Amino acid sequence: MFIAEAPGRLGADRTGIPLHGDKSGDNFEHLLQSINWRREDVFITNAVLCNPRTVDGLNDTPSAEEVRNCSTFLAATIRLVDPLYVITLGGSALTALANIVPHHFELSRHVRQVLRWGRRNLIPLYHTGPRAVARRSLLNMESDFQRVREVIGDPKSPKLPVWPKNSTNKMAVPPKVPGLADAIGWIVERLQPVSLFRLHKLLYLAEVESREMTGMPFLNIYFMRQKDGPFAPDVTKAVDYLCSEFLGETRMAEGPAFWCRQQAEIHQLTANQAQILESVVRKFGNLSNRGIKVAAYRRGPMADVLAAQRGGAATYNKGLFAQSG
Repeated sequence: MFIAEAPGRLGADRTGIPLHGDKSGDNFEHLLQSINWRREDVFITNAVLCNPRTVDGLNDTPSAEEVRNCSTFLAATIRLVDPLYVITLGGSALTALANIVPHHFELSRHVRQVLRWGRRNLIPLYHTGPRAVARRSLLNMESDFQRVREVIGDPKSPKLPVWPKNSTNKMAVPPKVPGLADAIGWIVERLQPVSLFRLHKLLYLAEVESREMTGMPFLNIYFMRQKDGPFAPDVTKAVDYLCSEFLGETRMAEGPAFWCRQQAEIHQLTANQAQILESVVRKFGNLSNRGIKVAAYRRGPMADVLAAQRGGAATYNKGLFAQSG
């Protein structure tokens, strides 16, 4: 499935056929032919379904509001077509996907890479319009499409992508902390993709919130203070295990991140624990990396540890909660 930006006034807005009838369409059809693919073997749509124009009547870049307004239609189209691969053409299309399943991919950094987006495989490419060709030559775009051909093969019978095997999965064992797998699955399913960095902070904040609100541990996870704040070895081990069960792995700026290959089955979380997670995700789930790190530093025992550090105490690898049981 190819997702372009919006119908061009001389192209799809006139012909009713996405990427057809203007220079963007000519370039796209040339690139398809360069890898021996046919238009009828792929599905083509746009992130925005109307033709955005300037006051002079020329093609304009879709606004963020226009992209958001069409995101429901785009999400429904993706569900109906159910493609194994989604190939975005241009920054607007890549941004549009973040309105459906959040991601932190950037066209300049991730062009022609095979990425995990939600439960699908994503390949970001540059748009085929004249302005994009001025920045990335048609020759480079031909190379990008050859890469797509190498990854997918025949679009009527696409190959599955080859992902690097996580060697730690071979030794992965189920989490020792009851409910930890469910809590991780719960968070990932709502915020995917979620970096390991954020998982540690969110679960720490859940421990703090539970102890402050109820006087009881959330899951009684053992956290220690490390360079980037609260760290729980059991969380890292649990994620390794869950990658062999239902989590997929990708990369984000802050390191490895995870998404659900299939719906997480929640068995061990109590209603109170689910309520704590809901509260934490609502308050902190959409913060920036810096924001969530600051929130963790200012809450619970991390605040005490930092105060002790300012007084000259050694605090690295110090346990943060008194363990029960």
